[in-house]
Amino acid sequence: MLKIEVKTTEVNERSGTKNNRDWKIRTQEAYAHIVNPNGTASPYPEKILLTLQNGNGSRPDQAPYNEGTYFLHPSSCYVGDFNALRLGNINLMTEAQFRAQITAMFNPQKQAA
Repeated sequence: MLKIEVKTTEVNERSGTKNNRDWKIRTQEAYAHIVNPNGTASPYPEKILLTLQNGNGSRPDQAPYNEGTYFLHPSSCYVGDFNALRLGNINLMTEAQFRAQITAMFNPQKQAA
C-alpha cells in the first residue's frame, strides 16, 4: 500500500473560465512514501498534490484531509482501456481503516465476527 502523510489542512484553490465554462481545482499538499523501480524505499517522501473533489448543488466540496498518516484506498484504482490498471480519484484511508481492510482481505472469518 502507498503511505501518504498530510502535514497541513491548507487548500489551494484555482479557478477560471475556459470555453465559456467555469472551472475550479482544489488541491492539498501531502507527501508520498515511494518505492524506487529497484524495489527499495526512497529515503525521503515525495511532495504530491491531492486533488479534492468539487461539490455540486446537492453536495459540498470535499473537506481537506486532517493532518496525519493515510494509505491509498483500493477504490482509487480501476481497470481502464485495454485492461490497464489506472488511478482515478484519489481516496485515502486512515491507518485504522487500512488495518481493517487488510484484515478483511486476508482473514474474512474475522470480519464476520
